[in-house]
Amino acid sequence: AMVKKSTLEEVPVMDGGVPVDMVSGRDGDEDIAYRIIAGSDNNKDQTYFLCQLTQQQLSKALFPIGDIVKPEVRRLAAEAGLPSADKKDSQGICFVGKVDLPVFLQQKLTAKDGEVVEIFSDFYGTLEGYPGYGSHQGGDIHTVEPEANGLPTKEVTFSTGDLSLENMGRDDLENALASLSRVYRYKKSDGKVIGKHFGAQFFTIGQRKGLNIGGHKESIFVIDTNIDDNIIYVGEGHHHPGLLRKALRIANDEVHWIREDLKMEDGQVRNYNVRIRYRQPLQKAKLYQMKDYMYFVFEEHQRGISAGQFTVWYDESGEMVGSGVIGL
Repeated sequence: AMVKKSTLEEVPVMDGGVPVDMVSGRDGDEDIAYRIIAGSDNNKDQTYFLCQLTQQQLSKALFPIGDIVKPEVRRLAAEAGLPSADKKDSQGICFVGKVDLPVFLQQKLTAKDGEVVEIFSDFYGTLEGYPGYGSHQGGDIHTVEPEANGLPTKEVTFSTGDLSLENMGRDDLENALASLSRVYRYKKSDGKVIGKHFGAQFFTIGQRKGLNIGGHKESIFVIDTNIDDNIIYVGEGHHHPGLLRKALRIANDEVHWIREDLKMEDGQVRNYNVRIRYRQPLQKAKLYQMKDYMYFVFEEHQRGISAGQFTVWYDESGEMVGSGVIGL
């Protein structure tokens, strides 16, 4: 990661819609903003973990090697005679020591036997009119040129498989976005019990390892967890409908703008590059700021969107401008 301090005078107008309004704080008589930029080494970029930093914190932060790649760092360390030059890359979580995360969690959390319920792909055909999953995710939001506030108000086509609404105003659009991002909460009766597990709290959506259930042609993956009932719901195959979603939402009180001057107002719509997990390639998405939620509608279906994890968004220059906790 890199931190750059910019003033209105220092920031040139750039192509690609990169914002030039840098007013987010005061430094004497100077309007300034601290910008956190993705590091030059894509494999080592840590901006995802810095997504909740504030302007005040960034004003005191330095990342001196953010603009060089790891092999170059090792070369410089070797020239300086530093022992870290040949040290293996860390594969774990630095603050828990030399222990794998699953083992660490098992040491801290109490195991409790529960049931594994398989949800079959044909189940989604019974969810008529529900756009959040599977074949019901077939399209995008198409709009005419937006009004001044960024919100289309006259002619809108919303198409996601079986859901097709036209000529939506503000209320209809918000209802459609809420439906598209809605998370279906499975019931035990939706599927079939196929095994046992040692605690729903140890699993996350998209996880394959640790299930220890055979008898399937393809691998099975966690598609939902119910901590209260201690049930894990799984589906067979990397492209199981329950793993794929077109949209997510973040409650407004969970949205954090690193660049406060770029904060979206109610009704605004913008395009950003979005990441829903560490090291995921950036995904193109349209962000809709509504009364209670910010909605993210992706160009491509996203696999394993998990409530409680962070979503971060970047502009075309690689600047991370905001983050938020994925909601249900």
